[in-house]
Amino acid sequence: MLKRRYVEVVWDDATAHNESWVEEDEECLPATIITRGWLISDKPTHVSVASSVCHDPEDKTVGNVATIPRGMIKTMRDLRVTTAKAKKP
Repeated sequence: MLKRRYVEVVWDDATAHNESWVEEDEECLPATIITRGWLISDKPTHVSVASSVCHDPEDKTVGNVATIPRGMIKTMRDLRVTTAKAKKP
């Protein structure tokens, strides 16, 4: 597996009403979201975070990628990942 940063991104996501028609004074607020995963792209306009990465160092595929525009990000910080031995069932 490639050496990647494991991050937590707190960001505001757009929301919408479920109904087709609502009173104009019914406010719909952004939802604050927490996304954690491996940082696979860190660009001036956005970041991309993958929740799954392949363990094989030759395989560079990733899964469940969230791309978040910088303007929606409230905070981003590195998290430390530790590996513990798996317990047998």
